[in-house]
Amino acid sequence: MSVLTDTYKDRVDDMLIHSFDELEEKHDFIQWVFPTKTVSQYNDDAPVLTDEDIEYFKEHLIPTVRVAFNRMLAFYGLVTKNGYIVFDNTAVGSYNWFQTKPYRDHNMLRITRILECLNLLGLRDEAEMFYDCLSIIAPHCDSQTRNSHKYWSEVMDRFN
Repeated sequence: MSVLTDTYKDRVDDMLIHSFDELEEKHDFIQWVFPTKTVSQYNDDAPVLTDEDIEYFKEHLIPTVRVAFNRMLAFYGLVTKNGYIVFDNTAVGSYNWFQTKPYRDHNMLRITRILECLNLLGLRDEAEMFYDCLSIIAPHCDSQTRNSHKYWSEVMDRFN
């Protein structure tokens, strides 16, 4: 096992105790909680998934990944209803991340990372539901969100 798989549950537990304001301000947790095979350009200490890590996650950590994903959905003001992920502007975590400038930049990158991680770990259904929700929201948003949607589409296409 790698350092990542040894400490993954602890990283998620740490994320879960932070308020949404703290999650917005912290920038290093996302690479640990949603690891990918790509070296992070923003966090030199971030893990990079190996094929062995991916298999370990699939066998032992998928429930924990789902908990982390649901926390991020709540953070973004999204909820799961009847098999769909939808925006809920009454949700506690809504930061208007798709419209308010201070929150846009890194949250667009976080979403790309989450989609890639979910796909790598075999959580295609969750990735597709998230992407479908984003595809409904993005056309009604600013140009940065619409441009980010192109990256999200590329991530999803890579795993088809």
